Amino acid sequence: MKKAVTGSSHMPLFEFKLAVATALMYAENLPDPLGGAAAVLRDGGPAAAADLEDAVRLDGTNHWPEPMGKIPKCCRVKGCKLRSLIRCSKCKVFLCMKANSNCFLTYHTT
Repeated sequence: MKKAVTGSSHMPLFEFKLAVATALMYAENLPDPLGGAAAVLRDGGPAAAADLEDAVRLDGTNHWPEPMGKIPKCCRVKGCKLRSLIRCSKCKVFLCMKANSNCFLTYHTT
């Protein structure tokens, strides 16, 4: 883009960062990257940690199952007795994903 505007493809890092920061300051209608977590961070308070965990857990963004190690860990969903090698890449909790029990989906939707 810089080349199209100025005829040169070189832009110092500081100028690039300044241009990005300026564009973000004046941007409108951008989605909140933290979703509901942003309000929890602003409010603070003693229950903020649990509320923040819930806000991130339910934000519906970038929760990807990742295989972890060779020793299964207890599934994080309350009441589930299964063990799993699958962990949420964002929440960092182990959740089972079986044909008859998809705790990964349950944890991120309820």
